[in-house]
Amino acid sequence: MSKINLWNTISLTLTGNVKLLDSGRELFGTVIKHGVNDKTVTVRVSSRHYNQKYKKYLYNHKHKQVHDELNYCVTGDKVIIANCQQLTNTKAYYVKTIVKPFLRPMTPKGDQKVEAPVAATDNIPDKSTDKKVEEKVEHEKVAKTAD
Repeated sequence: MSKINLWNTISLTLTGNVKLLDSGRELFGTVIKHGVNDKTVTVRVSSRHYNQKYKKYLYNHKHKQVHDELNYCVTGDKVIIANCQQLTNTKAYYVKTIVKPFLRPMTPKGDQKVEAPVAATDNIPDKSTDKKVEEKVEHEKVAKTAD
């Protein structure tokens, strides 16, 4: 019985849909963290190699700090990153293209307004206000019938 391998659904490079430059100049990965540092995202780059001793493929991954000039990438994007001159001590790649974008909010990042969550006690009607409303409604009915 063979195990289902999700590698072909995760990596578009193995299916042949994405062609990369050789010798590590371009890599394919998934954005796993964004918004922590300005213009920086963390990309998980997965790879596989064949082990002669165990006669099967082994998988490994690396996390790369990648420059995202427009702060457009969100967690879940499938991206191609390219090698560049080292920008910081940990950043030597930039986002070249977004191959498969993940869901994004309807408004741009700067225009989002976060509202405070409503407490559960706010939804419970107060008995004293209910009585006041009922009395007011009855008073209006009496006033309408008197006219």
